[in-house]
Amino acid sequence: MGWFYGTKPRCASQGPGRSCYSVRPMPQRLSRLLPMMLLLLDGCGGGAASPWAGTWDATYAGTYSLNPPPQATQSNSGTGVFTVTESGSTITISMALSGATTGTCTATLAVTGSAASYSPSPQSCSFTVTATGAQQTNTNGGTATLSGDTFTLTVVNGTFAGTVASAPYSGTYAGAWTATRRPSR
Repeated sequence: MGWFYGTKPRCASQGPGRSCYSVRPMPQRLSRLLPMMLLLLDGCGGGAASPWAGTWDATYAGTYSLNPPPQATQSNSGTGVFTVTESGSTITISMALSGATTGTCTATLAVTGSAASYSPSPQSCSFTVTATGAQQTNTNGGTATLSGDTFTLTVVNGTFAGTVASAPYSGTYAGAWTATRRPSR
């Protein structure tokens, strides 16, 4: 007849320390709805949510050097929005970049708690450099560290190559993205 639930009927004979519960069968309609309601609640925060998953506003600060020959190191910065999803022990960061460099990129990282690293490493993405219109491919590895509603994605062993006005260029770079979780609505 379905699950059971407790009710507390009026009870004239209840003495000190005695409970006066009776058990009645749950109505069949409610018995069918309860499992679906529990699943819905689990999907709305009742289960363990990924600490990495969500939408993040990100800023980049780093340095780069053009080749050949190695030229003076220059600083650079960028902004973007990261959308992070998690599946098991892997996170995928979809980066939508704006500002000095535009385009999208996807990075896959292996996660262990609040730490993650590029897997595989290195990974590549192609971008457009806004000021020159150059098409550029960046390749790098990296690690990420999560702390509450902020994570830092540190870029290591970065190289880039591109072409502007039919002239090829290349170089190296390093830096870090700092991402802050957007509040849920």
